[in-house]
Amino acid sequence: MKSSNPSPMAASSLLAELRAEGFTLTAEGSRLRVAPADSLTDELRQRIKEHRAEIVALLAAESTPAVRSATDMPPQPRKCSTGQIWPLPARPAVPAFTSFPIPSTQPKE
Repeated sequence: MKSSNPSPMAASSLLAELRAEGFTLTAEGSRLRVAPADSLTDELRQRIKEHRAEIVALLAAESTPAVRSATDMPPQPRKCSTGQIWPLPARPAVPAFTSFPIPSTQPKE
């Protein structure tokens, strides 16, 4: 008996039921594979036929990676979480201008 309006909710519950019974379902394009096929009852086969398109869509949605927004991402640690300014090591005081004696190149008399 074919349902006139198969709902995605019914397909979702059928998918969960099949998985709970140990079946593996995979979508290959528009095809649906159920393993082990020899364990399917006639009633399960009929229900799968009724909801084939919805099950394929559910499986495709499961295999598509979800796009995460920046608000879903965990916060990244700051490089300097305290915001402090690190002091430089102390340096000896050096005058701004230092004169050094330059040896003369002229011969002494």
